[in-house]
Amino acid sequence: MSVRRSEDLLNALLLSALISLVFSGLFSALDLGLTPGWPAAWARDFAFGWPIGTALSLFLGPPIRRLSAWLTRAQTGPH
Repeated sequence: MSVRRSEDLLNALLLSALISLVFSGLFSALDLGLTPGWPAAWARDFAFGWPIGTALSLFLGPPIRRLSAWLTRAQTGPH
């Protein structure tokens, strides 16, 4: 596996983990309140959301990077 591909995979795993952790905790707390059952719901929601977030990041990351590069070039004009 190339270094670039390894970095992309690690980036997808770490970023999706962070986003899934924060949003699953936030939305489960908003739904249930900070009740005794909230940590279990958070863990369940995180376990469900992280693989989805990782897959989305892996598949949508490259086209989003290309779009970002194109938009950046469009903003700065031709060189």
